[in-house]
Amino acid sequence: GIDLAMGIPLAILITRSENKKVAAVLDTLVNVPLVVPTAALGFSLGLFWADVNIGSFMLLVFAHVAFTYPLVVRNVAGAIEGVDPALEETARTLGEKPFGVYKRILYPLTKASILAGAIMAFTRSLGETGATLAVVSSAKTAPVYIVNLVKGDTPNLYVAALACMVLIGVSFAAIL
Repeated sequence: GIDLAMGIPLAILITRSENKKVAAVLDTLVNVPLVVPTAALGFSLGLFWADVNIGSFMLLVFAHVAFTYPLVVRNVAGAIEGVDPALEETARTLGEKPFGVYKRILYPLTKASILAGAIMAFTRSLGETGATLAVVSSAKTAPVYIVNLVKGDTPNLYVAALACMVLIGVSFAAIL
């Protein structure tokens, strides 16, 4: 939800901004979390938020949003670039407000890409260990549980394999 709330307006701003320099800078900044290792991203977020008492859960949410929202932005921006701006301009000249233009023009034409971005963000977040452990080392997410099953003096590979199959099944269901 947070990814969509942040990603869709940012995609619109990047693709429809009249200031091309600002759009280019925003586009570049959106790509940074895609190329930075998630463990490094999580560690830097942990350092940044260390003095703010926001709680482990919120810190974990911030970390996952930081590396998943670019997937929404990239998908939605690509779809918006394929929409003729004249359709939006026509709606505006007929008196439609900006949200109405989005609701009646952009959303119907880009909803498949919005859904694809949301699914990609969800499945990417579902399988993340690096940022999770870097931000909240005591977190007990499914991927961290699997890592803990595999490492140590007595690894439980059978339970780890079963947990992997469940995680893969959930990811497959989300994509399907």
